[in-house]
Amino acid sequence: MVGQCTRIYSINDAASLYSFILLDAKQMKIPSDKLVDAMCAHAQAWRAKFALVEEANHARDLIRDLKVKAQGHTIVKGVPHKNHSKKDRLLQVLYAINAGQVRLLEGEKSLDLLLHQLRQFPNGKHDDLVDSFTQALHVLPTLGSGKAVWRIS
Repeated sequence: MVGQCTRIYSINDAASLYSFILLDAKQMKIPSDKLVDAMCAHAQAWRAKFALVEEANHARDLIRDLKVKAQGHTIVKGVPHKNHSKKDRLLQVLYAINAGQVRLLEGEKSLDLLLHQLRQFPNGKHDDLVDSFTQALHVLPTLGSGKAVWRIS
């Protein structure tokens, strides 16, 4: 199984010039039986407040298992895609990107793959990090500010 995660810090401050700082992004190829442990370890290492998982058919068991394993240290939330395409989901958050509300952690090499996928989107070979990123941006305003939010699709 391949998991995509983006780690984003959310700022809810009227004085801030931006609302989100993208800290890193990565893809993980992990056997399904080890995915829950890897996700919880990653979320706990970054002290993530939330782990957001796309509510796809194949993810229901994953969401349930994560909630059990996280033991309340990280809040696990399912993110509905509402049958919107990946392109539509990006268009829904493009205003925040274009308005300068999303910043990148300068010099973070893990963001290169995400930036490559964004430049190629929607015609690129891979776009899972783009989808993870856009779904996280869509949900983050409803979660408040503070600690890093870890998102996997």
